[in-house]
Amino acid sequence: MELGIALHADEIGGDFNYAAGYRAAQRLIARRPVADAIFFASDIMAIGDIEAIRVAGLRVPDDVSVVGFDDIIMAGWPAYDLTTIRQRIADMVECAAQFLELEGPRKTKPFRKTEVLKGELVERTSVANRPCSKVAINRSTASRVANSVSRI
Repeated sequence: MELGIALHADEIGGDFNYAAGYRAAQRLIARRPVADAIFFASDIMAIGDIEAIRVAGLRVPDDVSVVGFDDIIMAGWPAYDLTTIRQRIADMVECAAQFLELEGPRKTKPFRKTEVLKGELVERTSVANRPCSKVAINRSTASRVANSVSRI
């Protein structure tokens, strides 16, 4: 149970490509009952998921809502119209440059630092406006996405 919603399934890992999303969706929609929503760690995986859902005779978002992460160009194509979390690339580059101290002297010791960057929810039509009771999530990226979403 997370955020008051039962976690129907979770997938760990993934190759972050179309085929991996398609295969994961096949496994997830084979479970009964089918999850109300599926979240993927990348948009290209979510697009593979949408195709697998269609091949199975289900409809997005009527039967299953789908959310991705990255906001790649294809996410906005009418065939997918994918709800996603947009990463702000300019902020990521600026943060990386500061970490590497590209404008100043270099440190001799390696360091570890975590920075939480604000993401942006891009709402499209792949998510139905209905109460959720079962959610499937790719666990390997849950913390990555939670950090982005928590700051929106």
